[in-house]
Amino acid sequence: MLLAATLVAASLLDYALTRSNDRPSLDDGRVKGDTYFQEVVGEMAAAAGGTEQGCLWSQTDDEVHVSVAMPADARAKDCQCKILESSLSLTIKGSVVLRGKLFRRVKPDDCDWAVEEEKGERLLKLTLAKSIPTKGTQHWPSVLAPP
Repeated sequence: MLLAATLVAASLLDYALTRSNDRPSLDDGRVKGDTYFQEVVGEMAAAAGGTEQGCLWSQTDDEVHVSVAMPADARAKDCQCKILESSLSLTIKGSVVLRGKLFRRVKPDDCDWAVEEEKGERLLKLTLAKSIPTKGTQHWPSVLAPP
């Protein structure tokens, strides 16, 4: 008796789901859900890097790389970089370049920065080691958390 009731309930549920009007509709031969997915993937690809407070940044699964253009007369001794597990403070010649709470935690002991010359321009290159590696949808959408 219990088996028969279960089979009837399963049949009714199957019928309701397959006959539902909530099925994805077609749009130029493609399912609208696919279009939505592609839009989301496009947004994620854009979030793999960009600019933030005038700094260029990108990321890998394990690290976030930030490049900051330096004034021509600035030297490494003019830079102050304080990296904590969940915050960052970067100043060059007394001017704040980046300051705030990081989007996610980093391993401060594995983070590093250096001054490099690239195409005649001096850049401060900052490498932040992620505490937890990310992939795809887990990538950071920004270096700093929104205020």
